Amino acid sequence: MSKYQIPNNRQVLLIVFMILLLVLVAFFSLRILNTPPTNQKEISFIPFGDSFTIGLGVGELDRWPNIMIENLRKEDTHVDIISTPAVSGHMVSDVITYQLPVLETQKPDFITIFIGTNDSFAQVDLASFKDEYRKLLDEAQKHLRNPKSIVLVTVPDYSVFPGVIGFQESGLSKHILAYNTIIADESIERGLVLADIYPISKTMTDGEYFIADGFHPTRLGYEVFEGVIRAKVTELLDSR
Repeated sequence: MSKYQIPNNRQVLLIVFMILLLVLVAFFSLRILNTPPTNQKEISFIPFGDSFTIGLGVGELDRWPNIMIENLRKEDTHVDIISTPAVSGHMVSDVITYQLPVLETQKPDFITIFIGTNDSFAQVDLASFKDEYRKLLDEAQKHLRNPKSIVLVTVPDYSVFPGVIGFQESGLSKHILAYNTIIADESIERGLVLADIYPISKTMTDGEYFIADGFHPTRLGYEVFEGVIRAKVTELLDSR
C-alpha cells in the first residue's frame, strides 16, 4: 500500500477552486495598482435661472447643467448639482425672492446665474434691470464662501429662434444686447467669469434645436449653450 494518499474528486475540485481564487485576487489587485489616481472630490454646484436652466420641455438629463456635469466627469472633474432652484418664467426679482434663499442653508463651491430673458421679453426698463441685477449679485456674493465663485451667463439672442420669428419687433436683437451689456459690465466690475452665449445663439435658427414651441431648446440646443458655459466653468475651477 502506498504511503501517499491519492486525493479524491472533492479534494481535487477544492484545490482547483483555491488556485482560481488566488489567480482572480492577483488579477484584480494588479488592476487596482495600475489604475491612475483620480480626483474624486465632489465640487458642489447650484444653477440659478429660468426655463433655460430648468429645461422646460426636456428631461432632467437633457438640461444644460446636467449635460455639463456629465461632460466634466469625462474630464475627471467631479461636479454635483446639490439643488436646482431655477423656475420657468422667473425674472431677476424672482430669483432674489424665491431662489437665493437656498444659499442660506446650502453652501456650494460655485454657482451659475443665467437670468434676464424674461426681463428683456417683458421689456423691463434698463435702469430697473441694472438695479435688480446688481442687488441679485450683492445678495448671492454675500452668501458664498468665495464671492467670486460665480459664472454669469448672458441672454441668448432669441430673436432668431423659430418661435419668435414673425412676432418680433424691429431691433429686438439690439434690445437683448443692451441687457447683456449690463451683465457683462457687472462681470468686469466684480471680477466674475462671464459665459457669453449671445453670439453662438445666433446660429440656432433650425427647428431641431427646439421643442415644439420653437423657443425652448431640445438637448441639441442645450448642448450649444453648454459648450460655452462649460469652458467658463472650467476656467473658474482652474483658478481656484
